[in-house]
Formats: sequence, structure tokens, C-alpha cells
Amino acid sequence: RCRACNTCVETCEAGAPELLPPPKHTAWIDPVICTGCGTCAAVCPSNAICGGATDDERLEAIIAAILS
Repeated sequence: RCRACNTCVETCEAGAPELLPPPKHTAWIDPVICTGCGTCAAVCPSNAICGGATDDERLEAIIAAILS
């Protein structure tokens, strides 16, 4: 659903989203940097982002980054 409009990148104060280069041409949100605030999800015109929650995958990524 992401159309790589860059809105999430421009909105996120933590700098978690980034646009992937072609051929993917989509946004990716770094789970280690993401604070889970949900701002990017609120402004996404494609409704392509689910945000504002912490799941097991995100917690594991944060723990792995801290331990490395």
C-alpha cells in the first residue's frame, strides 16, 4: 500500500522511517529507532502503517541492538 510519498519520513521526530531505493520504492520503519508514537500512521495518506503499539518483534529488535 505504501506509495513512497515521504510523508512519514518528514513527520517522524525520531527518524525511524526511511525510503527504500527502487525496485522496492517503499518506506521502511526501523523498529529499533521507532518510539511507537503512531504519528507516522496518523499522517500516512495510504493507511499503510500500523503504529502506536509495541509487539514482540520490535522488543526483540531493541534488545538485540542494545546487546550488540
